Amino acid sequence: MSRGRRDDRWTIWREHVAAWKKSGLSQAEFCRQHLLDKQHFSLWKRKIERDKAGDSGSKLIELPVSVLKDRTSGVARSTPDQKGKITISVKENEIVISMER
Repeated sequence: MSRGRRDDRWTIWREHVAAWKKSGLSQAEFCRQHLLDKQHFSLWKRKIERDKAGDSGSKLIELPVSVLKDRTSGVARSTPDQKGKITISVKENEIVISMER
């Protein structure tokens, strides 16, 4: 699928979701009245919401970290939103990065 066609689909579904939000109807009723598949509507609604939230792909984000060091290792941890933790451990020429949600 070409890039232009993909962008057109996003535009169309964004318009559907915006119209649904303004309508005051349930998703099922909106889909019935506009002859839209309920499952496709739900899928696109989630995609659009993730896109608005910034979860639609990889991106670089800046995280505040604190660094604790001793003689053998260093550890950096970050919990900016209290929903996750990133740990970076350095031990004898090995770096281990883990993420918990």
